[in-house]
Amino acid sequence: MSLFFTIKSGGVHGQVTLSGETLTRNDESVVGVRFNADGTVDSLLDGGYTQIDNATDWIIPNNAAPGLYQVRVTSVTETGSSGNGWQAAAAANDTWIALTSNRLWAVVAAGPTGADSGGMDFNVEIRFGAGPVLATGAYSLFSEGNV
Repeated sequence: MSLFFTIKSGGVHGQVTLSGETLTRNDESVVGVRFNADGTVDSLLDGGYTQIDNATDWIIPNNAAPGLYQVRVTSVTETGSSGNGWQAAAAANDTWIALTSNRLWAVVAAGPTGADSGGMDFNVEIRFGAGPVLATGAYSLFSEGNV
């Protein structure tokens, strides 16, 4: 589910939106999603960051970011066999943090065999200041050892 609202921040109206995303790799790579202070959202695959889609940035237009916006992950479910948890987490689950810096959540497979995998399903929420949730998106990250 994706909700969106328009907020005025610093004199700029912005539409807050989250589309959700499923990111998967089969080569022990770190797989992640990063919410950037400039309003964009990147995938982390193959060791590098790539903007997912400028039509689904977390705020449009981007110059309305970062303002007082905050982000958190909720409803976290581990899906991998390795039991690693997060490879990188911008904050503890269910903890609001300011979007004044880039915020990354990522997983990785534990080892080189096809039996090892790391994965997380979770929701991302964004709010303005201490206000209500403005947007929610469902995300899934999965990394599997070389098969």
